[in-house]
Amino acid sequence: MKKNFKLININRQDIHILFKWRNEINTRRNSISSKKIKFIHHEQWFAKRLKQKPLFFWKLKFNNNIIGFIRLDKKNRDFYLNYLIDKSFRNRGYGSNIIRQMLKKRVFKKRKLKILAVSKKQNFKSIKAILSNNFYKISKKNNIISFKYENR
Repeated sequence: MKKNFKLININRQDIHILFKWRNEINTRRNSISSKKIKFIHHEQWFAKRLKQKPLFFWKLKFNNNIIGFIRLDKKNRDFYLNYLIDKSFRNRGYGSNIIRQMLKKRVFKKRKLKILAVSKKQNFKSIKAILSNNFYKISKKNNIISFKYENR
């Protein structure tokens, strides 16, 4: 499954595809924030996000097609996982794949890392992808399950 996959940094040209996928109905249904996003707000967020250091924002390509995005957002000392798979490629294990490839990045082998992830409790595929990459459940509150990953 890894043969033709590449996890590469995003660039400015990815703004439109990410916007389209983020507003897709099933993506919104499974997201913590399920509101539709206006392009002007997405554009402002995207420009600001591209300037953040470290960037930690990649796209997953399979046979030269973008099939997903993954990023880590830093808040205080922790990183929060956020990923998205194109609706045409869901239910094939690519969520697990994109998380696994991110965790194998060389930059993460050089530093102690704590990553937090959250999922709606009914988003079984995402929960499976998170747990299959050595995250463990740390809490369950209302409709949200929280997970944690530590590499040391």
